[in-house]
Amino acid sequence: DMIKTAVAKGEKITIIGDYDCDGICASAILSTALLEMGARPVVRLPLRFTEGYGMKPSMVEEIDSGLVITVDNGIAALDAVEAAKKKGLKVIVTDHHSVVKESVSVIRDGLVTETLSVRLPNADCIINPHVEEVLGIDGKYDFYDYCGAGVALKLAESLLCPDKEPSTEKLSKYIKTMDRLYAFAALATVADVMPIVGDNRNIVIRGIDAMARGEITAGLYQLLAQNKIDVGHMPDGFLPHNYITTDVLGYKIGPCINAASRLYDDGAYKALSLLMCDISRLAVAKAKEIVEDNEKRKFVTEKEQVVVDEIIKKDGMENDCPLVVYIKDSAPGIIGLHAGRLCEQYKVPVVVINKDGDKCKGSCRSPEGANIKALLDAVQDSLVAYGGHPGAAGLTIEESEIQNLRARLIEECKKQGIKAQPTDKIFYDFSVDASEIKYIIPIIARMAPFGEGNPEPVFLIKDYHFEDARILGGKHLKLSGDVSAIGFNLCGEGDAVPNVEGGCCSLIGTLSFNCFRGNATPQIQISIIPSKEDLDRHLNGDDREERPEQEAER
Repeated sequence: DMIKTAVAKGEKITIIGDYDCDGICASAILSTALLEMGARPVVRLPLRFTEGYGMKPSMVEEIDSGLVITVDNGIAALDAVEAAKKKGLKVIVTDHHSVVKESVSVIRDGLVTETLSVRLPNADCIINPHVEEVLGIDGKYDFYDYCGAGVALKLAESLLCPDKEPSTEKLSKYIKTMDRLYAFAALATVADVMPIVGDNRNIVIRGIDAMARGEITAGLYQLLAQNKIDVGHMPDGFLPHNYITTDVLGYKIGPCINAASRLYDDGAYKALSLLMCDISRLAVAKAKEIVEDNEKRKFVTEKEQVVVDEIIKKDGMENDCPLVVYIKDSAPGIIGLHAGRLCEQYKVPVVVINKDGDKCKGSCRSPEGANIKALLDAVQDSLVAYGGHPGAAGLTIEESEIQNLRARLIEECKKQGIKAQPTDKIFYDFSVDASEIKYIIPIIARMAPFGEGNPEPVFLIKDYHFEDARILGGKHLKLSGDVSAIGFNLCGEGDAVPNVEGGCCSLIGTLSFNCFRGNATPQIQISIIPSKEDLDRHLNGDDREERPEQEAER
């Protein structure tokens, strides 16, 4: 009602988003919806290096009147929202991040105990499923795990929903608009590593379907094309999400949207401009520029990766849980990528910190089963500021507090029973013969889209016979047999091919289709090539143990 009134009165509406893929997509969703309603919203994205994440009081100073709507942020912007209210602005917070919890001393039966108290921003309206969850309000939401763009999508859907008996033209326009918005939300859901279950699964399937039909903006269409995803070459009879997979969105398209803001202070505006561009000629140029930015980002990341690994080795942190790494001179937009890689490599919560002016900024990632936001809640008095959700968070800290933070987080992990997941064990869901693969893959394909919360089944393929083994690009392994197999980054320096000899080996990996120029062929994507000794030891029971709980739940 507040939004519809503001639109009807011609009031100024300011959307405050974020500089990551989720925040950019959420901004595109809500601004598109408001434009469809006849409004002329202003989108304000934070400058990554000079302002940092979220709505700030300094942003409020720029806004003279009207309605402010946050997307993918705002639940922790207590001071900024308060400043907006004092200025007479109306504020709607839409977010999916965890609420602010502050440690409060409570006296009960003469004893002083510490408890966490929830603090909410003084907004006119808050749309965040996790608020209802924390406050114990049941029945308002059927699903809680949306990303910021998912929350914005639900708001946009409510705003644009036509009358009970709309004309065919009006209904057609609504469906076309919502297809575009679902495509943005699908991209953000995957890129922000939300669970692909429940309504998120519906969002991803419908969004990818819209991409496959070309019912998207010219900007997103050209970004897919620049990443060699040509919807015109989708194999006949294929489900769209088996062609434009979550891997495509998570490892190709999402990083491109994030790349500009990792390199440039105001780079997020470049990505938003591309997503909303509907002029093909301009979209081609914008998409090429974004892809080039991503290549630059890859170069910077790979160069710094060597330094990060040296710091871990030099300081003897290989067995730390969590892993807290201070790389003083890191590029500001890259530390999140380092945190993600280290989290995947070491299977522990990770905090990567760099110097940022007179303070230090940190990016945090956590594996499934560990809640990085809860860990930060427990040590918040060592931090200047922090925020996030169970899988990812950000923080600001004084340089002098970094060593203390490391020690306290290690102690907190011990207290909560968080430890590294085993990396030297052999985990898989099923054992199959190579001859069965071509029959199994179509069944697996029906279980897609895969991702967080719905991981791809992992198979042990015994006695895989191949005719040829080749190294591609100096580090990728290609095995040619009845069913081809590809292993990315499996080869070391030189021409060494691990555990592959005599035309026969065992493989552990996932099963899918390889699509090329309209043709789909079964393919094994290798994650491990176990040595014969390791596999024998495992199969004989010498190396068996219970799978980690979150893996067993598959």
